[in-house]
Amino acid sequence: MGKSRNYYRMKKALALIDKYWFMTGIVVVFTLTMIDPSGAVSGVGRALKWLNGTDAALILVFFLSGLVLDSAKLREGALDIKGTVLALLLIFIAAPLIGMAIGLMQGTTGIMIGIFIVAAMPTTISSGVVMTEAAGGNQAHALMITVIANTISIAAVPFALALVLWSADLGREVTIDRIAVMKKIGFLVLAPLFAGSMIQRFSNGFFSQAEKQISIANQVIVLGIVWMAFSQTRETVLSNLDSIVPAMIAVIMFHMLLLGTAFGCVKILKIPKGKRESVIFMGSQKTLPLSIIMQMSLFPDFGLALVVCVLHHATHLAIDAWLVERMKKA
Repeated sequence: MGKSRNYYRMKKALALIDKYWFMTGIVVVFTLTMIDPSGAVSGVGRALKWLNGTDAALILVFFLSGLVLDSAKLREGALDIKGTVLALLLIFIAAPLIGMAIGLMQGTTGIMIGIFIVAAMPTTISSGVVMTEAAGGNQAHALMITVIANTISIAAVPFALALVLWSADLGREVTIDRIAVMKKIGFLVLAPLFAGSMIQRFSNGFFSQAEKQISIANQVIVLGIVWMAFSQTRETVLSNLDSIVPAMIAVIMFHMLLLGTAFGCVKILKIPKGKRESVIFMGSQKTLPLSIIMQMSLFPDFGLALVVCVLHHATHLAIDAWLVERMKKA
């Protein structure tokens, strides 16, 4: 009886892990990177990042996305003006306003600055696209939002960040190398996506048959990108362990409020399943690399702000990975 009960519990646990494997992967990657006493896990991650591993992984994600990109969905995504505008409003207006409100509630300057930085960022380049597809949404529309949002961010991020910093009397000059950002978007997103779509067009549907496997591969690659990001910031996180709980509360509040705003907007505007996923994920997720650059260049004396950026990335990926499974059921 005891053995059969234990077997049943183990089988149930494995089924849950299989169901929520991406969220489990986020938690495992973060935990292993942070608690490894030897630092070997983070050391390998930093070495890979130094060897441009993040860029290579992003190129592979969008190349694989191009291999299964449905031209019909691409046209549909291009015509979804309402969804695109809504996602951009969430990214560049709703998020800074929510971040401003939460940041001003915080008594700790480092946490407040971290929330401000996260709130002003554009959407993620890879994870949001992968999650949109996994949840049954229009991947092409998610890609379009990514490109448009990160292009707009060249002008919008300095303005939004300056505004939220001014609200807390923390005004600092915000500068971004606009040409460099545009080149990066073209090299990491557009070029590999175009290459993959060209190969897909002449493959007679060969890669479309492996769409599920390619989607899983993309999610695994995203886990690798997250690992490299966590490895880079491990020491800063560990040196601010006493502030983890209030920082975690702040980032969870921020992401849940932004998600709630996104869900409320798609419901009010009656955006149907298949179109709403890209708006929700792309409108509520925030990129980590640019937030790290902003923190290190503008607030190097507030290491806690970097901890907030990293914790937000880990938290929003874990929450959204769970959300993917819920939206699949719906």
